[in-house]
Amino acid sequence: MPALTPGEIAKVDKKGRLTIPVGVLKAVSWWEGKSGHVSGELTRKGLMRVFPDSAMGAALRGAERDISRSDADYIAKAALVDRYRELALYEEGRLYLTKEVCPWLGFRLGEVAELFAQPFPYGLEVMSMEHRFERLKDAQDEILPWTFDPPK
Repeated sequence: MPALTPGEIAKVDKKGRLTIPVGVLKAVSWWEGKSGHVSGELTRKGLMRVFPDSAMGAALRGAERDISRSDADYIAKAALVDRYRELALYEEGRLYLTKEVCPWLGFRLGEVAELFAQPFPYGLEVMSMEHRFERLKDAQDEILPWTFDPPK
């Protein structure tokens, strides 16, 4: 298992370009410092996971071609296609967000914002500060097992 790398603040400019800190990007196993397309997965409100395009591209293209006559199937496939967004990640570590992704992360395209970027071995999490704070608060009792007696 790779070493844990802490996340860092990542800033979004008015053009929707998220500057991901280099230390965060270097901890992602598939990032090679080259420009290319990635898939952004809208998971929980305020959280987007970023994977290489190859991870979801083929499945999404198949879903777009395989349109069923059932309304329920169509709606399910439409939600799947909406959940995954093709984004551009450039070699200098800028991720271009779209007007559809920005509100999910808590701001509008054209606004300057601060987000939090955190790597995991097979991807990258980009989250709003609100989502980060809630996750830290929720994890206190369950994930942080204190191995020492706190000072009295």
